[in-house]
Amino acid sequence: PGAPAAVVEAFRTARTGIDAANQKIDQVVAKLGTGTGAVMPPAEWTATCQAPFDSIVQVAILALDEAIAQGDRDRSAALTNLIVQSVAFAAALAIALFGWIVVRRRFAAPVRALLVAIGRLRERDFATPVPPPAHQDEFGAMAVALENLRQSAATAEQLSAAHEASQRSQLERAGTIDAACESFDSTAKSVIGSLTRSAGALRDTANAMRSIAGRSSEEAAAVSAAAEQATLNVQAVAAAITDFLDGWLARSWGQQSSFG
Repeated sequence: PGAPAAVVEAFRTARTGIDAANQKIDQVVAKLGTGTGAVMPPAEWTATCQAPFDSIVQVAILALDEAIAQGDRDRSAALTNLIVQSVAFAAALAIALFGWIVVRRRFAAPVRALLVAIGRLRERDFATPVPPPAHQDEFGAMAVALENLRQSAATAEQLSAAHEASQRSQLERAGTIDAACESFDSTAKSVIGSLTRSAGALRDTANAMRSIAGRSSEEAAAVSAAAEQATLNVQAVAAAITDFLDGWLARSWGQQSSFG
């Protein structure tokens, strides 16, 4: 089945020739068994035996030619198939490359950008903004969410820095106040110590002055008594001198009167 018509026809012709030759050979062999002598000349016997060879060779030649033709057809089909498959493979490769580029631009690049942004946020780099999304899809939503998170973290970091600066300022102010209080306490203690020592000295001085005042009062009383006594003595001397002068003058005037 599936053999070319020429080959089938040549095969039928060869089969017919073979059957005819076999029939003649069988007849000759049958006659040989009866002992009737040669029933076919040698030349005819040879021609009868070789008669199917031409048709058999023709079948072989036709079959070989058909095989060669089929091989050529198969080779052409295989070459065509190879070309088609090569073109299909090239097209598939081009499509795969195009798809890879599309996937890279559409998915890989946004994912890489998101990973880089997440890495910066993990390292507390809140100053670098997240790249804006090229497409409004899930990756774009993630990029917007990361940007909002970065802004919130940057604001929180600024507030934390301001709070820490305020705490440092308050601590420095408290340290200054503590130093001033310690200086005031030291100065107050020194002043109180000085006042205490001065009060002691003043108390000693007051006691000394009180003692001196007591002695001065006694000395003043003695001086007053001595002065009073001296006054009395002076008054007595003055009275005596007055009496003496009065008497002397009286005597002098009396003597003058007697001489006159």
